[in-house]
Amino acid sequence: MKKRSLIALFAMMLVLILALSACATVPSDNAPTAAPDGETNATDAPPADPTKDPSETHPPAKENVAKVILILGQSNAVGASSSVYLKNKVDADRYDLMRRDGYENVRIVYHAGEDAATNYRSKKIDTISSAKLFDKVKFGQSLTTPYFGLEIGIAEYLSTAHPDETYYLIKVARGGESLSPKFLEGGELFERAMTITEGSLSVLKREGMTPEIIAICWMQGENEGSVKSLAESYDKSLEKLVEALRRRLAEYAPWKGIPFIDGGISTYWPYYKELNRSKINFAERSGNNYFIDAIGLGITTDQEPPGQPDLAHLDAESMLKLGMEFGKYVDMAYEKVK
Repeated sequence: MKKRSLIALFAMMLVLILALSACATVPSDNAPTAAPDGETNATDAPPADPTKDPSETHPPAKENVAKVILILGQSNAVGASSSVYLKNKVDADRYDLMRRDGYENVRIVYHAGEDAATNYRSKKIDTISSAKLFDKVKFGQSLTTPYFGLEIGIAEYLSTAHPDETYYLIKVARGGESLSPKFLEGGELFERAMTITEGSLSVLKREGMTPEIIAICWMQGENEGSVKSLAESYDKSLEKLVEALRRRLAEYAPWKGIPFIDGGISTYWPYYKELNRSKINFAERSGNNYFIDAIGLGITTDQEPPGQPDLAHLDAESMLKLGMEFGKYVDMAYEKVK
C-alpha cells in the first residue's frame, strides 16, 4: 500500500516538473524574440530614422553672439551714389535717419580705399570700445560725405526686420580694382580686409561677445566686365577668393559655414552677360553661395547727375534698392546656416 502511494506521488511530481518546464519555453509578449539571423531585437525599441545623419549634431548655442557682415569689392561697394538725389525719392523722416541720425542697431567700420575715407585706426584698437569703433550706419561712409553704398540699404532692411538685434558691418573696398591680384589671398586688399576684420572682431571679443560672420557681401567685377576673357573666367578667380575667405575666417563661421552673397553688374559693361554668367556659375556650386540679379531688380545708372550721368555707378535709388536686397539675402542665408 505504501509502495503504491509512493509511486503515485512520484508520478504527480514528474507531471508538475514537465508542466513547469513547458511554461518556461513559451515567450512572453514583452520578451525579446530571435531574429532570423540569430540576433536579438527588442520589440519595443523605436525604429531608426533613416533621414537623420548621426554625425550632424547641432553644437551648443553660442552666448552673446555679435552678428558681423563683411562688405568687399570695388567702387559700387565703396559707394559712389550721391545722397542728394535720394532726397526727393524718400520721405523726410527716412532721409533724416540716413543723413543725420543713423541706424542705432546697425553699425559699421569702413575702409573705402584711402586712409582719409575710413574710421578704422589700428593704433587705437587695443583701447577703443566697440561703441566708438563701430559708427552708426548713415550717409558719408564712402570716399566723401555726400556718397553712400550698400550699407544704407542693408541697415534699413535689417533694422526694420530685426529692431531688437544689433549688426556689425565691416566694409573694405576700393574703386577701380580687379579681383586678381589684390583681392586674392596675399594681395594688398585681401590682407587689409583680414587685418581690419580681425582687429575689429578682437574689440568685440574683448567686450565678452562672440563674433559670428553671418555673410560676406561682394560687389565687384566691373573691371573684368570690360575684357571678354576675364569675364568668362571670372568664376575661377572668385572660387579662389571665397575659399580663402572661408578658410581664414573659419573661427567666426556659423554652424554650416559663411554665406557668400554676390551682386551682378550693370549693362554698362561690354561683357556684362559673360561676367554675370560666371557669377551665376559660381553661385550654383554651393548652397552657401548666392547671386543677386541686379539687372532683374531694375537698377539704373543713367539718371544721375542729370544730363551727364555717371554710367559706371548706380543711381541713388538703385543703390538703396540693391542694398536692401543684400539685406534680405543676408537674413535668409543666415537662417539656413545658424
